[in-house]
Amino acid sequence: MPRDSAAAAGCEGAWRCCIMRGVVPPSPTDLARRHLWPPYTSPERHEHHQPLVIVEAEGAWLVDADGRRYLDGISSWWTCTLGHRHPRLVAALAAQVARLDHVSAGGAIHPTIASLAAELCAVAPAGLERVHFSDDGSTAVEVAVKIAFQYWQQNGRPARRRFLALSSAYHGDTLGAVSLAGTEPGSFFTVFAPLLFDVARAPAAGDADEDWDRVATAIEERLARAGDEIAGVVVEPLLQGAGGMRTYPPAILRRIREAATRADTFLIADEVFTGFGRTGTMFACEHGPISPDILCLSKALTGGYLPL
Repeated sequence: MPRDSAAAAGCEGAWRCCIMRGVVPPSPTDLARRHLWPPYTSPERHEHHQPLVIVEAEGAWLVDADGRRYLDGISSWWTCTLGHRHPRLVAALAAQVARLDHVSAGGAIHPTIASLAAELCAVAPAGLERVHFSDDGSTAVEVAVKIAFQYWQQNGRPARRRFLALSSAYHGDTLGAVSLAGTEPGSFFTVFAPLLFDVARAPAAGDADEDWDRVATAIEERLARAGDEIAGVVVEPLLQGAGGMRTYPPAILRRIREAATRADTFLIADEVFTGFGRTGTMFACEHGPISPDILCLSKALTGGYLPL
């Protein structure tokens, strides 16, 4: 019996044994406090706060163990954009797993991954013609950074090893992504500062369009002055989600695109948060309209059903 199956059978047996002996089995909350390390949760809150125990979901609603319904207003961290348990998605997932669950992509392909790559290129901004599949949004950004860095290392411009990013950015929780986000005072990333690589950063902006004009000017000047050391410019197009739901005008995005083009460096657009219709168009870049050199996607890409 596989290890997971044995563990499941052992757990079921333990519960049955507890019931037969009249012992109350541990609740999901008890088990979570004993064995789970949840994200974005302090130890104090984990130990003493009563969490929601969600047992079911459908459409825009979550249902807890007592039958109470909750509107999933953040689409379970911005992923379930088509709702929970959508019949078409459940059927498609079941059909795929029944036929093929997984195969390594190094030296092998399968029809689904090839057709998905073609469909993504068909809806992506002009000029994006190849897809690299990975496992989540943070890794998508990590791969984008590595692609840009490796390109310059292999094409005779090894001095291009720094990245230029916006202030109040968020690109994920892995070390490369955290490097791009920065460690502003009070950030929960501050403790990791000694592990991060150096990033050139645009000045912080307020809420006024004039502030973003200053940001664009700083990026233009930095690239004009030291573009030969910049491997790529990384932005969240039009909307910084975790940075405070801060928006900036499409004209600013166009100026950043034009500045990167003049400097002959990559523009990397992180649309993990904004992609797939969340800003009214398929991708936020379309509001520019601009085409990035590398586009990072995740979350709504699978409707929350699988990490990709």
